This record gives sequence, C-alpha cells and structure tokens, in this order.
Amino acid sequence: PRVGYSLSVVAIDAAGRPSAPSAPVTTAGAPTMTPLPTPTLAPWCTPGPFPGAPPFCPGMPGMPGFPGMPGYPGMPGYPGYPGYPGYPGYPGYPGAFPGGRVPSAPNSQIQVPSPASVSMYVNQGGIPITVIVRDASNVPIPGVPVTLTATGSVAVSVTPPSMVTDGNGNALFRLVVPAGVTGSVTLNATANGVTLTAVPVYLTP
Repeated sequence: PRVGYSLSVVAIDAAGRPSAPSAPVTTAGAPTMTPLPTPTLAPWCTPGPFPGAPPFCPGMPGMPGFPGMPGYPGMPGYPGYPGYPGYPGYPGYPGAFPGGRVPSAPNSQIQVPSPASVSMYVNQGGIPITVIVRDASNVPIPGVPVTLTATGSVAVSVTPPSMVTDGNGNALFRLVVPAGVTGSVTLNATANGVTLTAVPVYLTP
C-alpha cells in the first residue's frame, strides 16, 4: 500500500514571531516502506526480552570427542612354579613267582632215600636228593631257583649247587660221598631265598 505524510509548516516573521499557522500540507506519492522479515532464530537461540532486543544465543554445542586410544597390552604373567615331583612307587614284594605264588617252607621238603647208603649209590654219581617246592596251598611251583648245601663232620659235596624246579616243582641233586665214609650231615635248601626246613642225614656204608 502507498503511505502519505502530513506536514505542518510554521512561518516565523522578521521579529521571530510565529505567524498564523498554515493549513496542513499533505504530500502524495511518498515512497513505499516494506517491513523487514522477522529473522529466523537458530534452534539454540532464544528471543530477546523486548522487541528489537538481540536474541540470546549460547555457544554452539561442542563436537563429540574422539574415541580414546586403546590401552597398552598388559605385561605377561610370571611363569608358575614347577610342581613337586611325585613320590616314587613302592617296590614290588620280593619272592613272587608266576601267578603270584610264593614258596612255603612248611609245605616244601627235602627228600632223602632211606637208608642213605653210600655204597648203594656210589656208581650213580651220589645219593639222590630231591627238593620239592610248594606254595601255601600245597601246590608245586615250577621255575623256582633252588640251592642245596650239606654241612657235617664228613667231607661231602652237592652237585649241582643250584637247580630250577621242573613242571612238578622238583629240583634233583646228588650228594657225593667218598666210598667207605659214614657219619651225619645236614642238608639246607633255599627256594628263591625262602629257607626250607633242614634235614639231617645219617650216611651208612
């Protein structure tokens, strides 16, 4: 729209006195004034407290921080202490035979012929002596080493000095006695370290 203005002109005479007021003069065709657009506020601004006051704009929010650097890897742990060595196992019991059978002194025996005639066996290499080895169940034990010795007042010897029992648990020896010798001797036998019952023998001519 077009806007006009009304002006009042007051004339001053030479003596500085105002003359009669003139009629209002209206100007026509004055320039058109277009109102300025209302500024758009930023989202973080608030209007001023009165018209024409500048808006209140706090600082813009800061940029988000950069993610932190990853931490350094931890130091490796100390190696553990070595374990204590285990206790050694108990040794096996001595004297065990096939099947876990052990010679029994009461059930084993030394057999000597009666009479123990020197002359009767002189041509057979000596008087035959048989050592029979049995276990606690009175069962013969094969494969058992047996030693036999003879002690006494006469000079005798045992051959062989040691034997291994056969399948029936028997070990055969010879008691060698010089011809014409008589007297008493004692036969002592061990079966794998187990001492058997000694047997006295009286040698006859």
